[in-house]
Amino acid sequence: MLSALAGFGAGCGKDADRALREVEALRERGDSASMERLAALCGDASPDVRAFALAALADGARERAAERIQRALADPDVTVRSTAIKLAGDLKLERTGEELGRMLVSDPSVGARRRAAVSLGAIGGGEAAARLAPGLADADPGVREATARALAGVDAGPAVPALLRTLQLDPEPRVRFEAVRALATVKSDEARAGIEGAASDGNELVRMEARSVVR
Repeated sequence: MLSALAGFGAGCGKDADRALREVEALRERGDSASMERLAALCGDASPDVRAFALAALADGARERAAERIQRALADPDVTVRSTAIKLAGDLKLERTGEELGRMLVSDPSVGARRRAAVSLGAIGGGEAAARLAPGLADADPGVREATARALAGVDAGPAVPALLRTLQLDPEPRVRFEAVRALATVKSDEARAGIEGAASDGNELVRMEARSVVR
């Protein structure tokens, strides 16, 4: 988890730089007192320190980190929010599902919305498809693509109407391609009919994927 944060510290002030070095030392130490200190550093004034401490805490104390991750989903800094979103998926924190669903449609950061889709897919569960489906209407094609891809890994049944709209209306072939893959996981006449229609899609890759499913 920490590898994604290896670039932190560049351009930080001296206080933040010291705190980042402390986080790394605490992570390596790994004892209870170190985890307690890491939890405290999750509230540091520096966003880089908060994000790095959160990831380090998740490495060493999952249960303690879960509460901090949930709090960090509302952090004003996008780096901290994005780190929390990724960790929620990595740790499969079901308690964060509702908030991730909200973030998928309302976070101002495109990157955070994309990560929310990925994490919702990783967490799964009975509500996953309903929480993911609104992401198929996002203005950013990368968010729509990540959402369709995530739906292929969960019970996508509740999202079939949204996936069919995507096949018919989305201007991006890569999004329609992922929608075909998601629909292929659903055993219903409606899903199959949508895939059969995609076999005549204007994009060759989408057509090939659809035809490989209906064969």
